Amino acid sequence: MILSHSPQASGIFPQSRVSALRTAVLFGAAVALWPLLFLFLPNSLSFAYDQNAYLGGAAALRAGHGYRFEQYIDLPRIGIYPPGYSVWLAVFWESGQPFAVNAHRLELANWVAAGLTLTALAACLAVSEMSTSAAAAVVLAVGTSAVFTDSMAWIRADVMFTGSSCLLALLLTAYEPGRRLCLWWLAAGVLTALLYLLKTTALAYVGALGMFGLLRGDLRRPSRLICFAAPVCPVIIMWLLFTRHIPTYGTYLPVRIAELGGFLHYSVNVGKQAMLYCSGRWLVDAMLSFPAGASTSNAPWLARISFPAEVAALALGAALFAMPVARGIGQGPRHPRDQITLFVLGSFGLLLFLWPFYLGARCAIALIPFLANWLWRGLKSSAAQGAFIALLAVNIPANVRVSYKMIRNYERDSSNSLETLRQAASWINETAGTGALVAAGRDVPLTPLFEYLGRRVLAKPAGDSRWADVDPAEQGNQRAEYVIIDSSRWPVKGGSSARHYFGRWTVMSRLRSTMTPRCGWTRRAGRVAGVRTR
Repeated sequence: MILSHSPQASGIFPQSRVSALRTAVLFGAAVALWPLLFLFLPNSLSFAYDQNAYLGGAAALRAGHGYRFEQYIDLPRIGIYPPGYSVWLAVFWESGQPFAVNAHRLELANWVAAGLTLTALAACLAVSEMSTSAAAAVVLAVGTSAVFTDSMAWIRADVMFTGSSCLLALLLTAYEPGRRLCLWWLAAGVLTALLYLLKTTALAYVGALGMFGLLRGDLRRPSRLICFAAPVCPVIIMWLLFTRHIPTYGTYLPVRIAELGGFLHYSVNVGKQAMLYCSGRWLVDAMLSFPAGASTSNAPWLARISFPAEVAALALGAALFAMPVARGIGQGPRHPRDQITLFVLGSFGLLLFLWPFYLGARCAIALIPFLANWLWRGLKSSAAQGAFIALLAVNIPANVRVSYKMIRNYERDSSNSLETLRQAASWINETAGTGALVAAGRDVPLTPLFEYLGRRVLAKPAGDSRWADVDPAEQGNQRAEYVIIDSSRWPVKGGSSARHYFGRWTVMSRLRSTMTPRCGWTRRAGRVAGVRTR
């Protein structure tokens, strides 16, 4: 990014007056949007797999157990997600309180993080080349989009990671060759180390800055290399040592490649993902909530035109975002700080291409502050700039509607799921007593289940899947008497079992387990094996 302001600075008003007005508009937009986001917060958390690690880590940290799964027997370590976000949630977590109380407190934590992120984004755009109106439209479009509000309502680290990425983008604007470079590289090292503690994708930032420093020569001087490496290397090494012999992203990578059919099909998948990202399709989601944010329950008409909607999203992404960004980059870097930005975009983009899942705007939204200048430079004509601003501004009410409706749907579904999960837990306690070993599938909300059962559970892969939070050896290879799963998502193949249905949850008894038997099935569990309830 370049430290410059709107072309209006050379007009009638003095630059100081324009800068003050620009700052007031952008920060005013962020601050005004913050209370609106409070109205979006659900009364009960919606659940996905990520929350099990984040909530468990927060509860364990608060209880003094370290960074572990609080809900699992023997408190196994968490290897998938770094501890930074759980540390943030632990600040709001209140030990000894029921989950409903803590759920509300954690939603407030996410709301605070969302407000700080919007403020950081406004600061980034305040020092960008975008006009004041365009920058304000971007702040409002991003803050109201379904991608942003969805990440805020769900327990995910993406909002905090985006805000921290904005701070890194701001730091890049302060890069000046030959001026206090040791201090700058120290700040870059500290910030990227903190980013790595939030999400391991921050390795892309570390690689980008390191490569730029070595090629440019900054990091060839030992003093600067030490300043950058001193905060980064210990954090990375400690996390690698902490996650030895437990499931990590590295564990899942070969599993996913095998699911895709080997390296040839994996390479095809990489190409497809590169096209989706490079086409700007994810930016249409990130700012316009179209079409992914408008699911069939929020916009039924999309179900009838799903393919044309995808084609329209690709075309819109290419015209509104991808082509202007490409034109802006084609003009060449004007300053070394532009070169750093290109290194960041390239490194982070390569990581997104190579990871064998399309993560879309949820993860790539962190790149928006690094794209702002390239995008604006590519929108050369006043007509193109006006169309860009108008489209974002006109779509903001639609963003608000879709975001609000999605979160209300999640809230309703979550309340229903938790009620049926409570029924399943009660049935197990009434059927086999409070001493029965229970395992939970990958998608089950573990923190409420821990509370409903009154005891910790076992981690159990669902069926033939090799996706698991915990290595069974970490829990003594114990065998569960009951397993709770969502069989519509993780069908269990093989094994002789009785199934009991509670809403979306299926309780299975006498499941043929891959774990080494530690204790036999209870006689009482065998007597109810043939019962089938709905």
